[in-house]
Amino acid sequence: KEALLETYGVKTDLDLRGTLDLSPLGSGVNFVNVSAPHYAQKATEHAIYRSSYEEALATAIRTFADEENYPIYMHCQIGRDRTGTLAFLINALLGVGEEDLYMDYELSFLSQSGCADFKDGITPSTFLGDHLWSLCNYIDHYKEEGTLSEKTEQFMLDIGITSEEIASIK
Repeated sequence: KEALLETYGVKTDLDLRGTLDLSPLGSGVNFVNVSAPHYAQKATEHAIYRSSYEEALATAIRTFADEENYPIYMHCQIGRDRTGTLAFLINALLGVGEEDLYMDYELSFLSQSGCADFKDGITPSTFLGDHLWSLCNYIDHYKEEGTLSEKTEQFMLDIGITSEEIASIK
């Protein structure tokens, strides 16, 4: 907590679990708390497909559009599915390539928490092989043509992120 506040100067706690009323970092930070979509599900039931998650996802994405929010501490319980989904979308929007998105996500398994089995039966190969691939495939086929970045931008526009917010993120 001390390092986040004093060393890194975190201004915003973006908590993707949607379970707390106050940030553990205290009242001195902007607290954005949403129940964000995740991909720890069957590939055919990816949470970003569901309209019930659009508002929460849009709120999380908009957090990055306001420079007053930086630096942002973004997290969920473990940091692999909800955090991974949002990191994937932001990085894809910014032009990070598919292979690098996969490699970045693999880093979440280098911690004890990242490999923990919270009785969800999810293994690194399941995340990378089914869930992350499902997310990437969904975005990659979101539009007929364009780069992954352009397709991600169209997805964001369709869930209510404005062109101005996208430009601000970029």
